[in-house]
Amino acid sequence: MWFIAGEHSSLSASFASCLQRNKIAFSSIRTTCHPDGEMQFDWPAITPSSQHVLLQLQSPYHTYTSALSLSREIQAKMHQAAIRCLSELIICLPYMPYARNPYLLDVMLSSVISHQNTQTALPCYTNVHFVALDIHNSHDPRICNLYPAKLFAEQIITFTGGHENCFVFAPDRGATWRAHKIAKELHAPVIVANKMRRKDHSCDIQIMSCGDEFDINECLKTRDFCILVDDIVASGETLRAAVSCIKNIGTKHIIAVITHTVIAPVWPLLNDIDAWITTNTFPSSAQFTIVDIAPFIVSAITNRT
Repeated sequence: MWFIAGEHSSLSASFASCLQRNKIAFSSIRTTCHPDGEMQFDWPAITPSSQHVLLQLQSPYHTYTSALSLSREIQAKMHQAAIRCLSELIICLPYMPYARNPYLLDVMLSSVISHQNTQTALPCYTNVHFVALDIHNSHDPRICNLYPAKLFAEQIITFTGGHENCFVFAPDRGATWRAHKIAKELHAPVIVANKMRRKDHSCDIQIMSCGDEFDINECLKTRDFCILVDDIVASGETLRAAVSCIKNIGTKHIIAVITHTVIAPVWPLLNDIDAWITTNTFPSSAQFTIVDIAPFIVSAITNRT
């Protein structure tokens, strides 16, 4: 049984359509987040199942607390429905700021794994898995960290006309792994930069390397499109510094590929970016190219081994 919970209507609707096409049973959970952080849930009927998947689509500020509340609510509702045999719970948080709150994952796990409440006799799960989209610098084996490199590459090619005329730019070493994933799909070189953040949160970015197979100067002279890859745009300082660096080296066109556009940038910097590709984890500007990640996530969960 799958549950869709969250305030993001477009992504919720996409998940619902995808599950319907795949003939997967699901129910929607209406959630309301109050100013004090408390969550209110409007639950559908829960049916017995050996596996339960929770698609949690809350705002970034309440992701962990709401998912924790939901996991506990699921247990309570299953107790009411006299459901005891539970083998697996999958909690999918498309946007999961794990690097900022790693201890909260332990709190969530302790609430749902092998924990039998003697007073309420809540059921427990023998296996709990987390699925997320592009977690920054996470190697936690408990999390399946997905990245839609192929989907991004397909959109990139519609702008560049092919892979021969572009290179992929990682604005810092933390972005290197995702840059290489896209570069593999495009058969393109990767240029890695070094980022230094100042006390005022502004950034300075300088080119560091291009790998052993390519010459930086050749890439810059022969390739017109820079594919600027990053995980998230919140303040926009990293992107601002990266665009400045790319423009200084003479690149003709910039395509920004951002997994999570939390706050759509409105500054004049957009005039220097030819195309903006992002996912629908957050509501985005109509001028962006949106990659729907619902089918990608559903496929990853249903086809996993």
